[in-house]
Amino acid sequence: MDATGVVVGKFDPPHRGHSLVIDVARSQVDRLIVLVWEYAEQTIDVRTRARWLSEMHPDVTIRIVADVPEAVDARSWAAHAAAFLDEPANVFFSSESYGEELARQLGARAFSVDRDRVWVPCTSTMIRNAPLENLEWLAPVVRAHYVKRVCVVGSESTGKTTLCQRLATHFQTNWVPEYGREYSLAKQRRGLLGKWRSDEFYHIAREQQRWEDEAARRANRVLICDTDALATRIWHERYLGVEPATWPLPSSQIACYLLPYPDVPFVPDENSRRRTYAVLDVRAIHRRVRTNRPALSRAARPMGGTLRRSRGVHRRVARVRRAGAPAARASRDNSGRGWRSAT
Repeated sequence: MDATGVVVGKFDPPHRGHSLVIDVARSQVDRLIVLVWEYAEQTIDVRTRARWLSEMHPDVTIRIVADVPEAVDARSWAAHAAAFLDEPANVFFSSESYGEELARQLGARAFSVDRDRVWVPCTSTMIRNAPLENLEWLAPVVRAHYVKRVCVVGSESTGKTTLCQRLATHFQTNWVPEYGREYSLAKQRRGLLGKWRSDEFYHIAREQQRWEDEAARRANRVLICDTDALATRIWHERYLGVEPATWPLPSSQIACYLLPYPDVPFVPDENSRRRTYAVLDVRAIHRRVRTNRPALSRAARPMGGTLRRSRGVHRRVARVRRAGAPAARASRDNSGRGWRSAT
């Protein structure tokens, strides 16, 4: 077995074809180094691509190659890549036509893997052009990046959970329950429901985000979320009367917000006897979405017009599954059988 092998690529995004090359290469050498190129036109940050590859292939060495030269000749590329190798490469593995020349410039033996895309018929370009149609070629950690996320956020007893369940069934996907509900029930059992601290909201938000990210790995094109970390931040403001001093979470990946109005009779459950004093104002949610998600500023604007039952909401989510759609506000009708979606 050869001592050291190397695989070079953009991996934008990494897919099953890349994994095939890496798995074959790993089986042929004692040590495998994967170089991830940073380039000007990248669609995904190089650090994210490297992190994904590290999770997908924990037994290989992943290194980022920055400042890639503009020259396209194999000699320049090979010289630049060699600077990121701490020992000479014995074998250069590739599924591209340039593999043999790069191997020669590195002084390594060329090893071609599925150059004709027979075993794994996909390319990164194909996935970038139509990611939701090509999720089958992606590892779960990469799949989660492309899955569209729809969040239902609002006050209690407005049909959020029922709407999430019905949307998930309709679109044959999964949905994310509200972690804060479970946390609140646990506090209630301890007799502490009316006492809140900032660190509890941070914990709830982090756990909600973890649930969401994990569920996105298994979702079918779209993921339905019963609240999100942004909603938890709004609850912090409502219950404690101040904005959190810090918010140690990344920007939300929600593509569309559905905002149920609290305009239906309150139905108590095991978590409450009456609608809480901290009812979330839908207009306040719109303002918070505009502040935290500038890309959704137009989508988050309150809009008029009514579609009976839940068909309008279904159409909204269907648009998200295809490309992306604006946030909608929805209101359950008094029968509990459907929702109205403003367009």
